Amino acid sequence: MLRVHVIYQWRTPVLTRRILEPFEQLKRERRFEVSFFSANQYVPKELAKADALLLAGVSERPVLDIVEEARQRGIRVIYDDGFSSIPDATGSKDYSEARESAGDVRTLAMQAELRRRADLITVLDSTACEGLKRLGFGASVIAGADANTWHDTVSELIGAPRRQQEAVCGKKIFFLAPTFMWPHHYISDMLVRSLIDLGHTVHLFTLKPSRFHDEAICMTREFNSGFITSVAAHCEEGWKIPLLIDREGPDLVLTVQGYVIPRQILEEIHRRSIPTAAWFMDEPYDATRSCSFGRYYSHVFLQDKSSVDYHRRHGNPNTFYLPHGCDPTVVHAVQPQESREYLRDVALVGNPFPHREQLIGTLLQRGISVEAAGNGWLDYLTSPTGSRLPLLQTCPTLSLADAASYYRQTRINLNQHRHEDDFSTNPGMFRAGSPNCSAFYIAGSGGFQLADSGRPELSEFFVADEEIVLFDSPSDCADKIRYYLDHNEERQLIADRGRERA
Repeated sequence: MLRVHVIYQWRTPVLTRRILEPFEQLKRERRFEVSFFSANQYVPKELAKADALLLAGVSERPVLDIVEEARQRGIRVIYDDGFSSIPDATGSKDYSEARESAGDVRTLAMQAELRRRADLITVLDSTACEGLKRLGFGASVIAGADANTWHDTVSELIGAPRRQQEAVCGKKIFFLAPTFMWPHHYISDMLVRSLIDLGHTVHLFTLKPSRFHDEAICMTREFNSGFITSVAAHCEEGWKIPLLIDREGPDLVLTVQGYVIPRQILEEIHRRSIPTAAWFMDEPYDATRSCSFGRYYSHVFLQDKSSVDYHRRHGNPNTFYLPHGCDPTVVHAVQPQESREYLRDVALVGNPFPHREQLIGTLLQRGISVEAAGNGWLDYLTSPTGSRLPLLQTCPTLSLADAASYYRQTRINLNQHRHEDDFSTNPGMFRAGSPNCSAFYIAGSGGFQLADSGRPELSEFFVADEEIVLFDSPSDCADKIRYYLDHNEERQLIADRGRERA
């Protein structure tokens, strides 16, 4: 009698109907010997009692090792894609935790990796099934998901020849995540999701921060506790990186903010004949630090043009400009449950750099109420200067997805760019000219944007007064706020055009 182990992530009504009940029936009828396990309970020694594994919506990292061991032992693996792994019971603690986990790109990357290693993929949709087959997956449609269908599927799998190679789509990319850096962690997640959507195979390595980075660079306190728990479950020690690169044989090693990786690990990676790239996103404020780390990579990309030549002369000759963008399909997409009502007139999302404080101070003095979101504004509000500004409201730091909703629910979003001497490791060396990430995030979310005119390259991306509105001074900003608060249709038209451009 065939022995089947069913491993599931969350016990949901859909899981019960699609898998648990049919396999309970097969067990009662003694057609299979079936055992059921939660993903966090399954241990390798159980493999000695299995002929086949059925993974039901599983995305736990330890299961990847289980699958690899099963493959070595000749145990067949089915990955079921026929339902959401998120519980149906909204409002429960399990549901909240599962939502955080499912929203983390690590879950998507792990699911993709498990699919590649499985002998068979089962899906409800025949179109998706054909697409997976074209990519090299052994996919089949389990539409009714009754006991007889599952019996035939598993029986045929046991007798079928094994797939010799894992399905590989596009390039193989080894991605090193800048764990809990703000907001670069979210940005890297957007990048990984986009690479997966483009058909690349992404091995996402979530680096466990060193004690120094945890205290000096990471901003763990700014992240949602459920998200932290989800990410922490995937964190790995840096010494594993060279070993995994040797095992995976990627076409590219890619990272964002590459200076969180220990130099000795970068040395090890550098010795291998593999293209490597880092995308530094705090230029030109971090140019001297990022330049010293850029030497370890074959290619360097910067989000501001002003320090490209500096990197080429002092760090890496293969340095290029790569501006920010937006994520219109997930992070910056309009959510179905989202309120479309405006909740505030004027707001600014970002840290309280001196020029932003000056801008908001002027607006408040002109009688314009402003809400500021981000780390540090509460401290500013309780300072001697801020305490005299009763029209200033504050809210905590927002995730990029929450910020997208915030932009849409604000009539006028302010974008005051950071100045070159605002908390910079190299003040006075450069003059920043490229737009910041907020320029793309506000526009990509469909928010109306009023930005300072201090970044000349904004004109390369947005047409002033058609897709974005620029101000030359705090007083000019105040005048334009009053104008666009009174011209709703014109304001909305500019916001719509800006989103299309982004």
